Amino acid sequence: MKNFRFAVLSDPHVAIPATIANNPYRFHLVEVSIPTLTWVLEQLKAIELDFLLIPGDLTQDGEPENHQWLQEQLASLPFPVYVVPGNHDVVNTGLKDFPYYYQAFGYENPRQLYYHHSVLDGVELIGLNSNQFAENGQQLGILDDEQLLWLEKLLPTLRNHLV
Repeated sequence: MKNFRFAVLSDPHVAIPATIANNPYRFHLVEVSIPTLTWVLEQLKAIELDFLLIPGDLTQDGEPENHQWLQEQLASLPFPVYVVPGNHDVVNTGLKDFPYYYQAFGYENPRQLYYHHSVLDGVELIGLNSNQFAENGQQLGILDDEQLLWLEKLLPTLRNHLV
């Protein structure tokens, strides 16, 4: 088995001060998201990672300013970063816009809400989008048929790539 180092940083809920909602329903402790994430990223820089994965809820509620701030922070890291959207990431931005903020972080084709990358020799990463909603707005948390068909075609091609 190949040795490699990666980190998973889930649910940072980035909120620059100008975007923090002043209401009783705002995300708990979102006001410390920037200093906390800044500290965490500094710690990760020091441990020589092969890559970082951020699986959703990157932002407070998908505000464009928060996506932009995070995109700039991730671009300064010395290792590749891969992201996928969480339900909070698409509230204000919209699901179709999410990949355009993160073209350098997995979404080379921003018209597609899922992706595949060979991150290291023998290590394949598949980023999927489970942000599916019912007509009444209820989150379903499932993969759509398009992604399932794509996976059905992709997975057999990776069989000989894995260590």
